[in-house]
Amino acid sequence: MENTKNGISPTTLFRGNTNIWVCVIIFEIMSIIFNISTSIRVSDSSGYILKQTFFIIISFIAILFFQYVKIPLIRKFTRVLWIFSILMVGLMLVFGDSVNSSVRSWLGVNWFDVLRITFLLYMSRIFAQKITEINSSFKNCLRYALLPAIITWILPFRENLSTTICMVILYFALLFISEIKIKYKFYICLICLIGSALILGLYFNGVSLTKRGQTGENRITVWWNEVAHDIPNNNNQTIGSKTAIKTGGIFGTGLGHSQQKYMSQADTDFAFSIFVEECGAVGAIALLIIYGWLFLFALKIINKTEDKFSLYTCYSLILMILVQSFLHIFVNVGLAPNTGQPLPIISRGGSALIINSIALGIIINLSAKTKPSETMKAPRTKTQDTKEKKDEENYIDDNNVKKILSELE
Repeated sequence: MENTKNGISPTTLFRGNTNIWVCVIIFEIMSIIFNISTSIRVSDSSGYILKQTFFIIISFIAILFFQYVKIPLIRKFTRVLWIFSILMVGLMLVFGDSVNSSVRSWLGVNWFDVLRITFLLYMSRIFAQKITEINSSFKNCLRYALLPAIITWILPFRENLSTTICMVILYFALLFISEIKIKYKFYICLICLIGSALILGLYFNGVSLTKRGQTGENRITVWWNEVAHDIPNNNNQTIGSKTAIKTGGIFGTGLGHSQQKYMSQADTDFAFSIFVEECGAVGAIALLIIYGWLFLFALKIINKTEDKFSLYTCYSLILMILVQSFLHIFVNVGLAPNTGQPLPIISRGGSALIINSIALGIIINLSAKTKPSETMKAPRTKTQDTKEKKDEENYIDDNNVKKILSELE
């Protein structure tokens, strides 16, 4: 009963940090309300709501399940899960369903999302368990610390560049806090910079290694022209997003009253804009506070844990959620070119919602293993207080007796 000493009953339905659970429940409620609100944009609104509600229920069950999975078991199977996700991504690239000329799913699952979390778990294990081997030689450093990352990045690079960029950011964030020698970190950064320069050099010489390279270039060019040269962006989604935020004002137009929810990808890529239109600046600030609250308590878990794998896992998973969140928000407010990244937990979707929920479940699991001050404590009873008081009195009496005997001697 490993958690009983921390005041957490293993039979409790909700274990771990109370504050994180509050964030999770608020996110789930927001997701339900948001998807009901945006369901008006489709003809079969009842089917839309039922489908998304089903995914939200499954995601909540995933959180409940992963809060109880033993961390050593997760650590043990990280490599198997990573290899499995690579295999499934490979099959998706061959047999998957395409959206806008890009492969997005296979068997109803976006395996890029699965690859993202399994990659982070596997790298957390490597940085925790293989650090001696990594620091023993540069060859081992390349083998353990860089080769798995390159294999992972190559797979989604051609079809989904934004997912690759997110995984690169998360990898370097994890690399930064690892105990790898500084010179090896520098070599890894140098190798990646040279590789990026080669890819860009090939692209500008007419050789594109990514299927949507031209689309990405156009998005960056249009965004930069607007930011740096005040050239208006005529993209319908960008115009709709800015109009939605402007219309929202301070208190918003009210749930279900968005006028921009009919634009393309309003409930996924531009969920934040629609949310601001309906809930206003007040709702936007509240949402940002919840993300910040979640990050704050995740940091407390990181500071309390002594196990390196748990530390790296918690750090990388909370960053996975926050990087995607703020990248989505930056796109919606015009601070970044369109990337196609949904708003975690809030946007419509199945795979991304469930994967992010698994991440939250693991974080809650880790919070249950921190010190009692950071976890949900079981209520104390009068019997416990009385017993501890008597034990303390007896301890004092014993000390007094020993002191008297020593003086007599």
